[in-house]
Amino acid sequence: MKKKKTGKIILKIFIGLILIGIVYAGLMFALILSAAKKETPKNADTLIVLGAQVWGKNLENARPSHVFKERLNAAVTYLNENKNTKVIIAGGKGSDEIISEAEAGKRYLIEKGILPERILEEDRSTDTMENLRNAKSMAKGKVVIDSNDFHIYRALMFAKRLGYKDVSGLPAKSKTHLTTKLYIREILALGYYIIFPSK
Repeated sequence: MKKKKTGKIILKIFIGLILIGIVYAGLMFALILSAAKKETPKNADTLIVLGAQVWGKNLENARPSHVFKERLNAAVTYLNENKNTKVIIAGGKGSDEIISEAEAGKRYLIEKGILPERILEEDRSTDTMENLRNAKSMAKGKVVIDSNDFHIYRALMFAKRLGYKDVSGLPAKSKTHLTTKLYIREILALGYYIIFPSK
């Protein structure tokens, strides 16, 4: 009888944990979508493109990963539509990267017709928080932050914690085969950064 009662308690706890997980995932997903669906203001003074992985084993074939390219393509569209906006490409050189993310991003934008004089590089950072912290002193006026749709809520949350005032997001639509995995990872990460704001 005791075993039966214990089994029922364990089952209830298990179901309760599942329900908490579902509620948590739904809440985080709603927050992510709330930022991804917002309209981006025009004529920003500064566009900050957050860095991501650079592929390639030598200078000739160094290129942005799919996730990074999505951000850069969104930047190209925005910069072509808003001719007075300057852009900061943020991202240092990881141990597995041949060049900095900032340099790879700058090369890509120039290939797409963006004038070099519109592009600034922040090439010392290693994560999103550092991207934004280091770019802050370079940014002027109204700022738009460019990242993938699944990441834009957290990027804006970090920016506000760092003291950015007039800031909005440019959510680049994610189309890679890893999109579902990236959303799941972001749902898990977002709760951590909400609970631990100093991280």
